[in-house]
Amino acid sequence: TTVIKNPGDYTIKLIVIGPGGQSEATKTLTAVNPPDAPVASFDVSPESGDAPLTVSFTNTTTGDATGYVWDFNNDGQPDSTETSPSTTFNDAGTYEVILTASGAGGSTTASKIITVTTPLEAPVASFEADPTIGEAPLVVAFTNTSAGSELTYSWDFDNDGIEDSSDNSPSTEYTAAGSYTVNLTVTNSVGSDTA
Repeated sequence: TTVIKNPGDYTIKLIVIGPGGQSEATKTLTAVNPPDAPVASFDVSPESGDAPLTVSFTNTTTGDATGYVWDFNNDGQPDSTETSPSTTFNDAGTYEVILTASGAGGSTTASKIITVTTPLEAPVASFEADPTIGEAPLVVAFTNTSAGSELTYSWDFDNDGIEDSSDNSPSTEYTAAGSYTVNLTVTNSVGSDTA
């Protein structure tokens, strides 16, 4: 037994010597390099967004791959064997997507992180005022009880259409007697609401 380490053509000769003489046999052997394993890689579009998020995976594996296994949530279970699949992430969270590319030379893996966020909801404006009645000058504190996230605030303390404050829960002083209508408009990227 011998180990051939380099690729190429090798001639093997067997000589048998005995009392009646000798005999020869030759064979040619070709040694080749083992195939390289494919190099797994892929692109993602989009990498993040609000749930439900549909993501497309573009396989960019190089080398001689004979098969692909995709694990969309890193649970060790195959989710697809397509070359370039897509999937929908219904719940918010962080997902590690793993591609295993296999070939005659072995297998390699690549991974990417997908971030799925909870979608913003339209805001709902509401607030409380304390006190709501009293003698002038009257200082009134407003407590913002609006629902929503990533909100901006616009307060109009006397219903004149001009923003008087952009604070979350401001206060103001009414120096003249009268009845005042207070408006709070809350806004995020989904929409706005006024109370």
